[in-house]
Amino acid sequence: MSIFKKKVKPHKTTYFFCGIPVFRTTPSIKSVLNDAVARINKLEYCTLPDITKISPATGVMRDLQLANLKILKSVDTFCKKHKIRYWLDLGTLLGAYRHNDFIPWDDDVDIGMLREDYDKMIKLFNQENKDDDIELNYFCGKNGSSNMIKIQHKHIPETWVDIFPYELYSRKVETWEEKLKLTKEVRKKICKYRIPYKEEDKYEFHQRLRKIHFEKIMNGEPTALEKDKPAIFPSCDFLHGPKYSFFVDYETIFPLKKIKFCGYEFSTVNDIDTYLTTNYGDYMAYPRYVDNIHTDFSKMPIEHILMIKKYIK
Repeated sequence: MSIFKKKVKPHKTTYFFCGIPVFRTTPSIKSVLNDAVARINKLEYCTLPDITKISPATGVMRDLQLANLKILKSVDTFCKKHKIRYWLDLGTLLGAYRHNDFIPWDDDVDIGMLREDYDKMIKLFNQENKDDDIELNYFCGKNGSSNMIKIQHKHIPETWVDIFPYELYSRKVETWEEKLKLTKEVRKKICKYRIPYKEEDKYEFHQRLRKIHFEKIMNGEPTALEKDKPAIFPSCDFLHGPKYSFFVDYETIFPLKKIKFCGYEFSTVNDIDTYLTTNYGDYMAYPRYVDNIHTDFSKMPIEHILMIKKYIK
């Protein structure tokens, strides 16, 4: 007898594992659970293994991960050449630290940069990049909350590396309580002042977000110099959803250090434990459900699947 039940509601399907929703999707794509999540769903006796022992994804999901890894390697090479600082961020950092690999059910790559390096990346990448398969593009979410630059394969739209900009605050933030307070204030301002993207020029939209940052988020206060080691927080371009606070100490991120990811070394933050705890709380626990898979494999053209296989060889 299976311990798994499938509950169907209009426009939503929820798969329950031991009473916990593990994956949410719509009926139109309910057949495309990736291999890693499917393996979790098939576990018996409600006995979950150590989360660090889950084997990597397989099949199309793994091919997609490896394609994104290849793009990341090109980005790393470019950043080293042009002295652009970056760090493995969010789910990619969590995967590197917890699994030495991708989170088995994650299908993209996230990196972060300070605004100075982010702007330098925008200025130089498409002109100086030597990898003819990839390019830098602006991305704008229709609801105004998901704006970043992406390094994408020119012919495989399902493959990319997301790059998120981070800002230096006007000063240090000494206490955890003040970090939480500022997080709430900034989040409220972002939601109030940011205007949803309306099919305008993406460059102009991103410039508008910069204006909002200086006039509304910073209240006209000047950005502190990096030598003063102020607090760092995500730009209003992308509304991060950490469990606790998205203001972190300068020393949490810098100096950057190296971490192994899929057998290669990449840059990441200085204090990984504090950074992941800030973003996820108990980052060694199983998620309550997995609903952040970006690619609908049931609608993915077979030509793209074959191109991905060719690209990673």
